[in-house]
Amino acid sequence: ADSPQTGYHNSTGGVALGIDACFAGCLTAGFLGGYSGSDIDWNQNRAHGDIYSGYAGMYLSAITDYYYVNASVLGGWTHYYAKRNIKYPGVYQSASSDKGGAQISSQFNLGVNLTFLGIQVRPYNSFNYISQIENGFTEYGAGAYDLRVKKNNSIIVRNELGLQLASCLCFGGSSWSIAPQLSWVREVRIKGKDYKARFNDTQKTFILTGYFPDRNLVSPGFFLSKMFWQNRVSLDLYYKGEFGSKYTNNSFGAELRLGF
Repeated sequence: ADSPQTGYHNSTGGVALGIDACFAGCLTAGFLGGYSGSDIDWNQNRAHGDIYSGYAGMYLSAITDYYYVNASVLGGWTHYYAKRNIKYPGVYQSASSDKGGAQISSQFNLGVNLTFLGIQVRPYNSFNYISQIENGFTEYGAGAYDLRVKKNNSIIVRNELGLQLASCLCFGGSSWSIAPQLSWVREVRIKGKDYKARFNDTQKTFILTGYFPDRNLVSPGFFLSKMFWQNRVSLDLYYKGEFGSKYTNNSFGAELRLGF
């Protein structure tokens, strides 16, 4: 949205494992860890990147018949690999780079449970604070076109205000919980809107635009859940999209949970 950067396509896969426990009637606390990998291709074969991340965190939830509150903190360690294609008349070079980084994300969300005509109506708000550090690096493979990029720290705050409807759907002799939702998202970059770089064989520094601008998004979603084996096992399926000016993101997922 309103950025001079080239568009891109991104696909991500990962796995997470966690454990939690209930206490005091309505509280749940837990720990989790996971690993993910992302593949990024910029339009017009401008560049390609791979991102590999490991992360760990903790969370606390309070759930009652009338409201819910969730808080979580997640830290991660990331390795980046990138290849940038340089195309000019008579010039075709590829500059590669490897670097590490780290990030921390905290989230606080709350919602209210209301009932109308047998349907649960859940207005909610979610707030995220995300800080990401990318180590400096020097490209290789393109000679005079290699860049040296300084260490960068990006901080973004994100708020999501939405409404979810939830009900029970019965078919084929089984019962499923279904919950469509729609929200408005506001993201504000408070640090890292740009970063500094220079060509490796010069001392002239220039400024580049950061990854994400301030933006507004519309986010539809859909959640489907089924309980098995005397409610000891649950299967959750979900979809969430984000749509804005020149930006589209679609996330699909499945979660299998075992209680004992």
